This record gives sequence, C-alpha cells and structure tokens, in this order.
Amino acid sequence: MSGGTTGLGILFIITVLACVWSAEYYESVRGKDPQDFVMDEWAGQLLPIAGFAYWGADPFTPWLLIWSFAGFRIFDIWKPGIVGTIQDRKGVIGLAGDDLIAGLITYILGIMAIFSVNYFYSAG
Repeated sequence: MSGGTTGLGILFIITVLACVWSAEYYESVRGKDPQDFVMDEWAGQLLPIAGFAYWGADPFTPWLLIWSFAGFRIFDIWKPGIVGTIQDRKGVIGLAGDDLIAGLITYILGIMAIFSVNYFYSAG
C-alpha cells in the first residue's frame, strides 16, 4: 500500500472519525444498529491490519489478511464478554464499539501469535 504504516494509520483514523460522525445520525434515521451501516465494520477490520503494520509485520501477507478478516468476523458474530456488553449500549458506542473491540481482540491475539512464532524460531 502506498503510504505504508502511516497511510494505514491515517486510513484507520479517518474511518473511525467518519464512523463516529455518521453513526448517530444514521441510527436515528434507520433504527438501532442498522444492517446497512457498515462503516463500523470497516473500522473494526482496519484496526488489526493497521496494528500489525505498526509493529513491523506486513499486514498484507496472506495469513495476516485471513486472520484479520476471520478473527474479526468470529469475535463480531460471537460477541464474547465485553463485545456483547458494548453492543447493548446506545449511540455510537453501541454501534461502533463492539466492532472496534472485536478488531482489538483480533489484533492482540494476532500480535501474540507473531511474537510466539518469532520467539519459537529465534530460540531454536
């Protein structure tokens, strides 16, 4: 991607800001957590990708792209713990918060896997 890590970070921030800016209005027009509002999904999916780039990993390697998508979808659909709790809140927190937390969990588990693999291969 042109712009590298900085570009991904800026894209993530712009996506979150656009989501926050439009979420409450969209929800007031379409009802709670409308199915056709997907800006929150974009922000949640971009979080692990931008995070992996920040730590120096190439987020566009096939396994990181697959994990970023699949991990996010798993936590967004399953809604474990805080993800489900946040979704029940009103306004932009409920609309976008669950997706950002699902993306954060995906990112944290991905970073743990990267560090574990690097440790395993460097220790051997």
